[in-house]
Amino acid sequence: EMAALFFQSAATVVRNKEGVRLARLLSLRHSPALKIKEVELARIDLRRCTEFLPAGPVANTIFEHLKTVQFQRDAKAALEHQRNALTSFKAFLEERTDENWMLPALEQMVIDLRLLAYRVDDEASRVGEKTDALESVLTIIREIFVLASSDRATMDVSKKWGMMFLINHLFSIAFRLNNFAIVDHMKRAMAREPQLMNLYHMAHRITYCYHSGRVALLNAQMDVASKELTFAFNHCHRKSTNNKRLILIHLIPVNILHGRLPSLKLLEKYDLPQFAAVVTAIRNGHVRALRDALAENQAFFVQYGIYLMLERTLSLVFRRFVKRVQIILRVHQLPLDALLVALRSLQDQETDLDEIECLLANLIAQRMVKGYIAHEKRILVLSKTEPFPPLAGLLL
Repeated sequence: EMAALFFQSAATVVRNKEGVRLARLLSLRHSPALKIKEVELARIDLRRCTEFLPAGPVANTIFEHLKTVQFQRDAKAALEHQRNALTSFKAFLEERTDENWMLPALEQMVIDLRLLAYRVDDEASRVGEKTDALESVLTIIREIFVLASSDRATMDVSKKWGMMFLINHLFSIAFRLNNFAIVDHMKRAMAREPQLMNLYHMAHRITYCYHSGRVALLNAQMDVASKELTFAFNHCHRKSTNNKRLILIHLIPVNILHGRLPSLKLLEKYDLPQFAAVVTAIRNGHVRALRDALAENQAFFVQYGIYLMLERTLSLVFRRFVKRVQIILRVHQLPLDALLVALRSLQDQETDLDEIECLLANLIAQRMVKGYIAHEKRILVLSKTEPFPPLAGLLL
């Protein structure tokens, strides 16, 4: 029967310490258990598992896996059994000191658990219900991360090699929950293993840098975000177009705020026309065009959490605009009325003198313009030496 063959395979794989094969056995997409008839799955109990496997964590893991397969149409029930399976597997990890061959299986189980939690969360959202599915999954993954990070075995058999893929899954859940406190704690644990950072699988490093960059954006750590996202983009495989596009969606606003504009060719290559009008408006110093571009693509920018960042590019546009007017008039004392007239010539009817004064004050405070405002005369007095300093190193 299929169940007996499955148990025999599981026993062989564990005995031979074949992590990749164990991962496949425990996968909810590829497991041979998917071929076992539902009636047969329903008859299987823990005692049956122990006929082939020693009683304990492994047998418990296999049993709960089979129950997950049995109830896979019921997301809540499947999630409960998959969580039980991972809890049993955690006990297996604790039992097998000085061994890490089972890490591929651990990663597969965590992936399946996270995806099941998403299913439960989505189904609850559709009917207006609340669920703690994501929180419960986050808790068990965190416990396993702590177990891995505290492993004292030599590096060749250390479970610390699982830290990065575990924190990447924690990142994904944290973004769904919009709660990053736990991730900050895990990142500090990662920082204590600097010798490992360059040795992890590149795919895991790219994912880690992508998530770290996004968290840095939320914390307004633009330099950190730029570093992390740039690494992720540069090392992402050139054929992984969708992934590179996703990274760019967050990297482009960071670069813009540092004064680095993407080429229209790059935007075309990665199918990001939403940024084209924004970039053109910044290059031309066209305030109204920027506002129109942000309004037109607001849904897209809000979806990826970058709208507020892009709103800050108004400073860049206005700086470029003031610089153009100063070059045309060839003076170092710019009447605010002259700026208002120039804006009106660009069909900008929204910006008034008070807003112009406010924008200029922000530019001066951000050190993007050197000078001061003579408020009584409503004149911008520009420095005669480098009134528009380089943007490199300035944080908007």
